[in-house]
Amino acid sequence: MTAIAQIDDGLIASDRKVAYWHFLVRDPLALISLVWIIVTLVAALIGPELLGQEAVRMSLKARNMSPRFGDGGWMDILGTDSLGRSILARIIVATRNTLGIALAASVSSMALGAIIGIIAGYVAGRVGKIIMQVSDIIQSFPSMLLAMIVLYILEPRAFNLVIVLAFTRLPVYIRVARAEVLELRERLFVDAARVMGSSSLMVILRHIAPMAAPTVITYWTVDVAFVMLSESGLSFLGIGIQPPDITWGLMVANARNYLEISWWQAFFPGLMIMLTTLSINILSSWARKVSDPLKRWKFKAVSA
Repeated sequence: MTAIAQIDDGLIASDRKVAYWHFLVRDPLALISLVWIIVTLVAALIGPELLGQEAVRMSLKARNMSPRFGDGGWMDILGTDSLGRSILARIIVATRNTLGIALAASVSSMALGAIIGIIAGYVAGRVGKIIMQVSDIIQSFPSMLLAMIVLYILEPRAFNLVIVLAFTRLPVYIRVARAEVLELRERLFVDAARVMGSSSLMVILRHIAPMAAPTVITYWTVDVAFVMLSESGLSFLGIGIQPPDITWGLMVANARNYLEISWWQAFFPGLMIMLTTLSINILSSWARKVSDPLKRWKFKAVSA
């Protein structure tokens, strides 16, 4: 019976994957967004190794060259900056730092915030109140201002940037996880687990956490875009990643003095920020619709 049940579970999971792919193909915007995210991830993985030298190679003869096929061939298709460096190569190389910082900060805040939120929601009482009061104190400070103060005091390195961005996003995940747990802990299956003798830790790990995870992960997909914008804003203000490292926000910051004579230096990195965050938001919205049975019928209606 166990083997049969495992086979049935495998078939159900396979059917779900086929159904999700079918829904994705029927939604052109979500499909394009997924392709764009995959392309940016591939660029982040292999870009610095392939184009690291091109991103720092200077040519004073090609300073502020407009987008075209110049002496550098296709590398100059997006133009060059004030030192004659390829904008395309620098964008591709900067993808790793931009996405790496955003993913590291958002994943860290999601993991720690979800754990604290689950504890605050399940334990409640004095412990839950203390946790929420500390969360309110953190959230009372504007996240961007708090990050600016901390990074001004500390050295503006990638590690410090990740810690600051993760810390400022903690209260949001604490509230999301706590709200889910407050509703889940009153359900009958949780009462049944307690009656059967399960410990509080076991109830949280086997029953509450798996049920709260989809909501937290769904919010995380949206928060990645917000953290990316925050990192770009800090880099633009000069307290984020410092040269010789590159991010899209830093490229925009370095190009602000050349907007009148070479707009492409700021336009294309800014376009990358916009397209990436937009793709993440579109794909997140699609995932919420597909995972919600009440909204999934719209995709079925289109398919029919």
